[in-house]
Amino acid sequence: MDAKTANTKTGSSKPSDARALRADIYDFNSAYAACIDDGDIMLWPDFFTEDAVYKVIPRENWDQNLPLATIFAEGRGGLIDRTVAITKTTVARPRYLRHFISNIRVLGTDTGVIRAEANYMVVETMPTEVTRILSAGRYLDKFVYEGKELKLKQRFCIYDSEIVPATIVYPF
Repeated sequence: MDAKTANTKTGSSKPSDARALRADIYDFNSAYAACIDDGDIMLWPDFFTEDAVYKVIPRENWDQNLPLATIFAEGRGGLIDRTVAITKTTVARPRYLRHFISNIRVLGTDTGVIRAEANYMVVETMPTEVTRILSAGRYLDKFVYEGKELKLKQRFCIYDSEIVPATIVYPF
């Protein structure tokens, strides 16, 4: 499933039912995770709006309102640049990822923007090593509908650990 097939079930650009919104976000996050986990990273920018912001932020920085992000991509160009860097220039050992996204909550809606939160955990497996937890934390998201398609306007991945692996290759 890609960004285009992660469309809504509600068919409305402004669904008012919180359950329908949660279901749409669940379907979106499932497609988002599959895109990364299945190695279709070049499709990853399709999950975002043209002016989207994507950040991976340590919880300590978030809690202290510090601006430093481990990964920062602004706009579709920044997201595409990230995917090109991953596929064309990054030299990394082969790995398999699995995203687990749960406890989706719709925090509110305002002028077409849906604020949501979800917990995430990403596990990483190197073919000759034991699977390990790469990152765990929460997403703070802002979604919008473009037509009937749900897109991320903002995704902040706030990871809980103060220590990150030396190589964060793929997005969370």
